[in-house]
Amino acid sequence: MKHVNILYLGRWESTSQKHIKVEKPKDLEGLANLKYIKFLSLQGILGITGIPESISRLWNLSVLDFRACHSLEVIPQGIGSLHNLTHLDLSECYLLSGMSKGLRKLTNLMVLKVFEVQDSTENSHSCTLEDLLAITKLHKLSIDTEIEDFPRWSDLDVLAKFKQLHILTIAWGGNLFQNPDSVTVSTVPKPGMGIIRTITHTFTRKRWMGMSYHQVELNRLYISGGELCDSGQFEFGTDPVPWNNVKIIRLKYLTEMEMDWMKF
Repeated sequence: MKHVNILYLGRWESTSQKHIKVEKPKDLEGLANLKYIKFLSLQGILGITGIPESISRLWNLSVLDFRACHSLEVIPQGIGSLHNLTHLDLSECYLLSGMSKGLRKLTNLMVLKVFEVQDSTENSHSCTLEDLLAITKLHKLSIDTEIEDFPRWSDLDVLAKFKQLHILTIAWGGNLFQNPDSVTVSTVPKPGMGIIRTITHTFTRKRWMGMSYHQVELNRLYISGGELCDSGQFEFGTDPVPWNNVKIIRLKYLTEMEMDWMKF
């Protein structure tokens, strides 16, 4: 299989009821022989605790998919050698203890899912959001964080420097095992943050979190599920903030929502 270009070993079915498990993760070392591989997916495979360091020799790789590898804990520093990598999917890898500094060397990366933002006091050796500024072609970024007041003003200053970023997804409060109820919101941020089209927020609290929406040009608002009871447009007894740019509002499964819709 030395000349194979596409290898999909993971779960390809939409259901998560069926599982694939690797009993000896060291067997993955053989992937280093796939010199011409461009697309590699290990999606949904259990038992993979770490990505083999030898994977850094797959210089032609452009898509690397580790989605739903729930046992994955470590990303090797050598991942920065994959200079042709354009798509990296680490979503639903809930045991990752930090982001490898090697990520900042992936200068051709366009899509990164998911990047974990930690408090700087927790792990000073992990890749930071500011480190990702070296990836100038990044246009889609998904962020997980347990920092309740994220994004802070310092974080917004960094996000504003991602000039090519089109889609930004932010999820608060840890993984789905800890917070099964969530709310997803899509917005367009304030001017000056490049050409970002969409920001997605995930909430577990009853009221609005995150950025102050009177400072953004809200274009699309999507909310689905969870316990959100207030859109945040009418806070602290002040006059409602007009959403002059809103074109689409999509609300689903909000059993706690109480709004006077005429105020919109």
